[in-house]
Amino acid sequence: MFEYNWSCAACNNGNDKSLSKCFNCGCPGECNFHTVELYKVLVREKSGSCGVKCSTCGGSSFGIVYNEDVNEYYYSGVSRKSWIFRILEIHITCRGCKELEIIEHEVPTLRKLFRALLRRDIQSNTLKRI
Repeated sequence: MFEYNWSCAACNNGNDKSLSKCFNCGCPGECNFHTVELYKVLVREKSGSCGVKCSTCGGSSFGIVYNEDVNEYYYSGVSRKSWIFRILEIHITCRGCKELEIIEHEVPTLRKLFRALLRRDIQSNTLKRI
């Protein structure tokens, strides 16, 4: 618990000091940069006039995760140059209706170039994992 009222890093909502998660989006009050990024995407994709809600069932409880370990993707992958086409995705699941939405969060430049030049995405699953 906090000793003061606080603002959410993801949605800028003001929260009471007794709350450990944001009342609007559910972002934890104490979290790292990557968690804030997840919740910023949730706010961008699911915000409406009544806060963060599911467009299908109107629920406000979501599970939100990256499709793989974010530290491995950014830090180990970059240093070994082990990814060329692999996309980091965010998976948002409504806990009410179980609707899954997959959002491309980080798309490598070479993959963007491939899409722009050939006007389609990579078909090979092997290349998608590189």
